[in-house]
Amino acid sequence: RETAIERAETVGSTSTIVVYSDDSGCEGYLGAATVALDKDLQAVESKQIQVGPMDRWSVHVAELIGIFYAVSTVFKISHQWPSTEHNGTTTATILCDSKTALQAIENPGNKSGQRIIHAILQAAAKVQANGIALRLQWIPGHCDDPGNDAADRLAKDAATPSKTHPFR
Repeated sequence: RETAIERAETVGSTSTIVVYSDDSGCEGYLGAATVALDKDLQAVESKQIQVGPMDRWSVHVAELIGIFYAVSTVFKISHQWPSTEHNGTTTATILCDSKTALQAIENPGNKSGQRIIHAILQAAAKVQANGIALRLQWIPGHCDDPGNDAADRLAKDAATPSKTHPFR
């Protein structure tokens, strides 16, 4: 756990763009969120997604939806910010506290959430085609990391029936 926290801090500090992704459940609904932080740990971009009722959607799928929007956030930020070089390459890191979601993306196979995993891989290819090195990194949940905590709060707030996503 401590090693993972240190690794996430190192990866985050060597990235041009850092985006956190998380999910949460509340009152029978699942929500997901992303938040991008600048070097001063200020939120520069965020998105909240109400995934849907827990009897129809799984936590695993909610995590994948959050990662999809995190990749989209990287793409959006890379086109809004002036090009920043870091070791000759623009780098982006997405930090997520779901090992199973990250493993499903790494080895898709026949796991649940295939449509979303396919969308994540397409979005990641689009980001990489624009010259951005994209890393997905696990971070332990509830480890007092400002980005993970912010994404968690936003995901809790998103777990309401009003916000939607296209994977219905």
